[in-house]
Amino acid sequence: MPLTLSLEDYLDMDVIQDLMQSFYEITSLPSILLDRNGNIFKNSKGRIVGVGWQEICYNFHRKHPTTLKRCIKSDTVLTEKIKQDKCYSSYKCLNGLVDMALPVYIQKEHVANLFTGQFFLEKPDREFFKKQAREYGFPQDEYLEALDKVPVFTEEYVENRVLFLKKLAVIIGEMALKSIKLQENNLKLQESENRLRSILNNLPGAVFELKAKKDGFRDVSYIGPRIQEMFGFELDQDINRDITRQLYPEDRESFIISIDQSLSNARPFNYEARFITPSGDVRWFQVISTPVHSDEDLLYHGVILDVHDRKSAEEILEKSLQEKKLLLQEIHHRVKNNLQIISSLMNLQAMEIDDEKTLKFIRDSQNRVKSMAIIHEKLYESSDLSRISFKGYLHNLLSYLYDSYTIHPGRVKLKPVVNDFSFNIDTAIPLGLIINELISNSLKYAFPDKREGELFIHLEKAGEKFKLVVADDGIGFPDNVDFENTTTLGLQLVNKLTQQLDGSITLDNKKGSKFTIKFSELEYRERLVGTD
Repeated sequence: MPLTLSLEDYLDMDVIQDLMQSFYEITSLPSILLDRNGNIFKNSKGRIVGVGWQEICYNFHRKHPTTLKRCIKSDTVLTEKIKQDKCYSSYKCLNGLVDMALPVYIQKEHVANLFTGQFFLEKPDREFFKKQAREYGFPQDEYLEALDKVPVFTEEYVENRVLFLKKLAVIIGEMALKSIKLQENNLKLQESENRLRSILNNLPGAVFELKAKKDGFRDVSYIGPRIQEMFGFELDQDINRDITRQLYPEDRESFIISIDQSLSNARPFNYEARFITPSGDVRWFQVISTPVHSDEDLLYHGVILDVHDRKSAEEILEKSLQEKKLLLQEIHHRVKNNLQIISSLMNLQAMEIDDEKTLKFIRDSQNRVKSMAIIHEKLYESSDLSRISFKGYLHNLLSYLYDSYTIHPGRVKLKPVVNDFSFNIDTAIPLGLIINELISNSLKYAFPDKREGELFIHLEKAGEKFKLVVADDGIGFPDNVDFENTTTLGLQLVNKLTQQLDGSITLDNKKGSKFTIKFSELEYRERLVGTD
């Protein structure tokens, strides 16, 4: 648990100081509390949180720069050993005394160290300290006098007393954790209160509380300050009466009935109505509320929102959409009519042509135009002007082709299996032309001499793609014809349109002919009109 504040902000350091003092009076073991960077904590009086620190250290060793470095090294070594061992560690300082450190954890997070030490585990070597006094310029008599005050303990004695320090370290961590959680809860509570106040003050509407009694009594027991801005009310007004009065006359009865029905059945409500503001303007408002509990009284919490701008925008948008829908319908209708005119002109031209080859070319072109005209006709009739239901389109196209080639349905039986897919116009037109070419090809060549047979059309979803199968049990393609590299306009068109649909095409010529085309629906590409 990373601390957001110093440990001093979570602990009563005076209490910690008292505990250390009691421990020192009983055991003569000094102790001090440091953070992980070696800084000593202080109590409310600005004094260090520690007791019993030896004179030889704070009057001598920590005064000279060289011996001070040794003290700091001792602190560093102990801290590093704690990181590695995660338990207390001991170290004989280069200045000659023994130091120990115990970690303080808050939920496994190492936050501080409890130090003890400045004692000996055996009688000190006075010659070592005399030499140290000479080397660093300490007054020898005063230095040795301070040395004699340092206690000598047995290892067993220290081990037993360290058990208490371990518990003290645990107590410190637990005290800090409780304080952290308390402060966090207080902070969360304060944040919640501030957030709620901010929400209430910045909501684009007036929050309210409504009591609905089972006997039919209704009372707005609380309403937010935004009501003054929205309706011109003072907070001490009779809100229940005045809000009803300001309902637009044509909305009043239906609105009140709708609200009462929701309250009677303990259901949430969400209704819109027009209100007359103090300035006389008519504006749309939305009232949303949800029951929070149901006993003798039903309590609702909700909000009144000014939605006039949205309603105005919706009306403008709806009008614009209707205009565009009518325009698009008109475009589809005109395109269909123009294609019909082209088809009729081709028909008139065909009546004047005797050449069979030219006549066939015009007839094929007429069918292609008709396949596109049917698509625009279907889009004109559809409620969705951007997509076409392909099942209905295919039925119309096949009927037209059978009539065009004067094929009796009983002679060449049609067996379509087509799910009701809808495609956008970018996909529908090339797909319709592909089907037109393949069906026309079968009707013209697969069943010569009034031969009977069957014509199959399957359209299904195949994973991420669609699969179209157009097959017949007619005479099939000649073996020497390469349908992918043919001079025939119809098959060239099929190959090009398949590529346009990011598709692939295969031909099975074992029994009749079977074309299998896998393709993807093309995503709509925005038409950009260039400007000078």
